[in-house]
Parts: sequence; C-alpha cells; structure tokens
Amino acid sequence: MKQVLIIGAGPAGMAAAISAKQRGFDVIVVERESAEKEKVCGDGLTKKSVSVLNSLGVTPMMLRQAGAHEIKSSIHEKADHTKQVILHNPGTCFTLRRCRLMELLRERAANLGATIRYNTPYAESMAADHVIDAAGCRCAPFCLSRKLPVGLSAIIKAKTNMPLESLYFFHHKENDNGYCWAFPLSDGLWNIGIWEEKNPEGMKSAFDQFLHHYLYRYCTEVEYVRKPTGAFLGTYQGRAPIAPGAVLCGDAAGLCDIGSGEGISYAMASGIEAVKSIVL
Repeated sequence: MKQVLIIGAGPAGMAAAISAKQRGFDVIVVERESAEKEKVCGDGLTKKSVSVLNSLGVTPMMLRQAGAHEIKSSIHEKADHTKQVILHNPGTCFTLRRCRLMELLRERAANLGATIRYNTPYAESMAADHVIDAAGCRCAPFCLSRKLPVGLSAIIKAKTNMPLESLYFFHHKENDNGYCWAFPLSDGLWNIGIWEEKNPEGMKSAFDQFLHHYLYRYCTEVEYVRKPTGAFLGTYQGRAPIAPGAVLCGDAAGLCDIGSGEGISYAMASGIEAVKSIVL
C-alpha cells in the first residue's frame, strides 16, 4: 500500500487525508501545532463547503448533530444603510465553530484509519511515496509587506434583536471588497469580524469603527468569549513546498475567494484535488 504524508492538519490537510483513505492509501498527517489551536475565521460554511463536506462523508445531519446553526438568509447592509436579503435553500448554509468542524474532520479521518500526529513538525527524514503540503501560508512578513488581505474576528455573547437565522454583512465602504460581519452561532454566541482587501495596519481601528458604527446599534451587553484576533488570507501566488516535490493545497497554494475572504471551501476542495493529482 502506497503511503501519503500530509503536512498540516487544517481543513485542507484533513480533506486530503480523508480523500486519500477513501482511495486506499496509507495516510500519515503531521501537524506542528496542537489539536486545540483555533485559527481565525468567520465560522461560516457556504453551500460549496457543505457540498465538499458531504463528499467527504460529513453530512448536513452530522453538522446539525455537532451543533451547527442552520442559516436561512444573508442580509447585506450597504454604506447608505439600504439592505439586500439573499435567501438560502434548506440544508445549504450553516455556521459552526472552527474547532468543532476540525473535530468532525479529524474523527472522520481517524475512523477511516489515518494516523494524525500533533505537535510534530515536518522533518526531512519523513519519507513517503507522496507528500501533500497543507501547512498554510507561513509568510506573515511577506503578507504584511505586500499589504495582502487580512481578517480580524472575535467570538462574543450579546443581547440582540437580530434574527438568529441570518448572516449579517455590513459594507462600510463604497466600491470596496472589504466588509464587516456578524454570524450567529449556537449557544447564544456570535462570530463578529472585519475583512479588508488591503489594510493590514489599519485593521484594529477599522474593527473599532465597526463596533461603534454598526454592531452596537444592534447588540448590547457585549462580552468577549474570544478577543479579536487577526490572520492573513491565502490570496497570493503561494509559496515553495516545505518538502521537495510536495503538492500544495489550501493557503499554501494561495487559495481563497478574493471577493469574500472565504477559504475553507477552497482549502477542502484543493485537498481532494491534491490527492487526485497523485492518483493520475
């Protein structure tokens, strides 16, 4: 049985591990961080994400059982405060904490027989028939110098009259890809944040403006469960593989929706495609 070594245990790496096991490979995943590390994201699962998860054996029913919050619509508030409502078909859009999503993917990969080793950096002595690099962009200085897209998000509890079946987007600038969001989660939590295409140095002040100009109009008694944390997005040309000849996927390959900042669906889909490339 041929062996696949996957570097990185995020959505791209876990999708690659599941896909490789579905195709009969012996799979080892190494991750330099702990299983508990949580990456900054909006916790939203788009229609594309739900479809990819379903192909990996993680069904909408499993998402609901894991505490996913089903979303019926997206509400976009423009800079002039006019609103646009977009309806979602049942079972196609959810919110779920990133840590819980990773638990589902990890359980699925392990149940199929993949070996997952956390707190284990890649080493040149790790040999395999095929190597997939899903270890993220790892280029913060490069991203900062190029003013590449960055997101800033937090988890809060708050009192609000906003309906819990919608995603909320606040477009605070005209003709700009940046926006703010408020996504309802289970247990009375919200993921709030801001994404801007080119403003890494100004994210803190932009986040504060979002709170005062938008969020506090709808929410009171805001309490942080996870304080605001930032992360660069994978919207650039990618980087050289950590291991010679490795196939890149996810943020390592520079994959992300430049229009929205969403990357989980691209990460998982590219993990599957990375496995397909070594099968062909």
